[in-house]
Amino acid sequence: QLPDVPTFAESGFPDLVVNTWFGIAVPAGTPAEIVQRLSQELAATLELPEVRSRLEELSFAPKISAFLETIFEEKSLAFQTLHFEVGSTQDVHQDTAFVVIKQEPLKLIASWIALEDIESGSGELIYYPGGHRIKEYSYANGTSKHWFSERDGHEAHQAHYRHLQDEAARLGLALARFAPKTGDALLWHAELPHGGGEITIPGRSRRSLVTHYCPKSLEPVYWDFIPADWRNKVETRGGNAFTSYYFPPTKFAGGKQQPRWRVRIAS
Repeated sequence: QLPDVPTFAESGFPDLVVNTWFGIAVPAGTPAEIVQRLSQELAATLELPEVRSRLEELSFAPKISAFLETIFEEKSLAFQTLHFEVGSTQDVHQDTAFVVIKQEPLKLIASWIALEDIESGSGELIYYPGGHRIKEYSYANGTSKHWFSERDGHEAHQAHYRHLQDEAARLGLALARFAPKTGDALLWHAELPHGGGEITIPGRSRRSLVTHYCPKSLEPVYWDFIPADWRNKVETRGGNAFTSYYFPPTKFAGGKQQPRWRVRIAS
């Protein structure tokens, strides 16, 4: 964290929107045949049925699936799945600002599954137990739970962060740190204030898988912004389903065909 570095808004760019992306790089001058080989091998790995199947197995592990069905009183739809190799150091936030269910924004649950033993200082998950008692924060003059940068601007977003800190102090809530063993899982409700702790052990990994869920009868709001033929709920284990903003349904193990992934490596 860099507390003395001004934000883009403070630097005169209030409308700047930054999206994250992921890439793989090799040293300049790497022979083209090596770059091509790496690209082919990575694409082949992503296409392995056991890779996709393993992700589905984790997201809908029997105990997680049973818990979701108990709360939702129906099967679940999984979306916005995130894999972390290292801690995010993300500020304490509430998922409803970023993960949006079209019809009922509070019908949201997330799971955080440890893919290795997590150490303190690795950027471990932090959260406020009792955070459901924090006063509700809304955008657009109280009409929306979701932050839209174009509509709400940067200051409203920062105000949400400050609101969580102020409310936690008012209620006397203390931050908890999740230091699980491999295979442990934490499930949280839509409004749990949580984030990524400080990384004090340079180079330490924090391998984990995060999945967001809603009732299978509902849809994420991003369905309004993807091609119509991508708005599908691909059936998976236990009668549950997956959907994706980034990939068409055929990318999933339940799809009828598996087109080639395209992987680019920069040198």
